[in-house]
Amino acid sequence: YAFRLTYAPEDNREHRFVAQRCEFSPLTPDVMPVRRTYNSALQEARQATPFNRELWKQWEGQSLDLVFTLGRCTGGSSRGAVFETLFQGRPAVIKIVPGTPESIDALVASWKKAASLSHRTLVETLASGEAVLGDMRCAYVVMERADENLAEVLAERLLAPPETRDMVFPVLDALHYLHANGFAHGRLKPSNIMAFGEQLKISSDSLVPGGDAAADCRAIGVLLEEVLDADQNSRLPEPFAEIAKNCLMPDPAGRWNIARIEAYLRGEPEPAARARSRASWWGLAAAVAVILGLIATWAWQHNNSNKNDSTPVPRGSV
Repeated sequence: YAFRLTYAPEDNREHRFVAQRCEFSPLTPDVMPVRRTYNSALQEARQATPFNRELWKQWEGQSLDLVFTLGRCTGGSSRGAVFETLFQGRPAVIKIVPGTPESIDALVASWKKAASLSHRTLVETLASGEAVLGDMRCAYVVMERADENLAEVLAERLLAPPETRDMVFPVLDALHYLHANGFAHGRLKPSNIMAFGEQLKISSDSLVPGGDAAADCRAIGVLLEEVLDADQNSRLPEPFAEIAKNCLMPDPAGRWNIARIEAYLRGEPEPAARARSRASWWGLAAAVAVILGLIATWAWQHNNSNKNDSTPVPRGSV
């Protein structure tokens, strides 16, 4: 007997794979077994299946890597799931992502590289590695556990303009740090903006080395529209309307960068204008110095010329 894996969609939202038993003698091409890499069908399954909390909840209470006990499944995506856990006695969350050996190695390497970053507005990475859960080979990353995230707040209400300002500053601070260190965030959205007491932080499990900083700036514009509920029939309050407009420019080169966004939010002159002002001042000072030098040189030469003209001729000279 052999088993054939058949794709059997049940409806537009949920899909399943059905194993069918096939009797054969001898092997024929239509039932020849296909040799696949471990978890190699994962990408097709991800595309077909959205996040299924009930499917992941079966792992609650299980141990991963004989170290981390999986608590409540708090969410996830088509890529994997997030569970509550403990790390050395402190509350934490663990993100589990099934994959191929190659994708797992790349993911763990990126998490370890991101863990070298440390900033008050970045969620701290506590551990990462690979393990087997059931028959799934997975990458995992353990992070400090937040009290809540912005998506949970927006599910109940929108933000007021003062709250939006208080939210944006820490996000800009984190992005400025990431961009200065050669990273982009890549997935800035409400669920990745988290509260730890009075401190806001952004997630650190999807950072992109050498990523697109302009895409992060565009995400700021999208975020402002989402938290203030802007649509075609309403306009954002200032200064958020001007910021969003310049962050959502189609041309990445025309978008405001983090420094420009922060300066406008604080009501300060744009950094480029201040730089031009300083350059103009130094240029004027240099021009004045040159003119004064020329005047001094001319005065010295004129004074020496007058002295030479007034020198008396010695007696007896012909």
